[in-house]
Amino acid sequence: MAKVFGCGQYFSDEHIKELTHFSKSSILTDCVSAEDVIHLKECFVKSPTFEYCDMTIKPTDANRELSVLWGPSNVSETEDDGTWYFRMANSDILVVSVEMQDTWPYWFYINLYREEHNSDIDSVGIILHD
Repeated sequence: MAKVFGCGQYFSDEHIKELTHFSKSSILTDCVSAEDVIHLKECFVKSPTFEYCDMTIKPTDANRELSVLWGPSNVSETEDDGTWYFRMANSDILVVSVEMQDTWPYWFYINLYREEHNSDIDSVGIILHD
């Protein structure tokens, strides 16, 4: 897996799935579909080198679609915000968090991060998906 990819100019949404080749990435793009986010999440939970993927995009319906597929998020101040946690393969403490934040009228953010959570994860009310 390559190390870092960053794109300060528009990155084609046709190549979103190729971000799985990098352990760290940060892009600006027009659109990201729920399907793209699911693909990235599924690849990153299996990757021992994944660290983060930050995407700055125009507003999208992806959050509503993901809420239907994954259920309610752990944090949701509005219907366009949310955070979901997924256990990484072969780990009891590492997770991939998928965070979405709508900063209307500005940009919409979708961020995937590798995080460490301890065994007290249930006591703080975090829903952890396998």
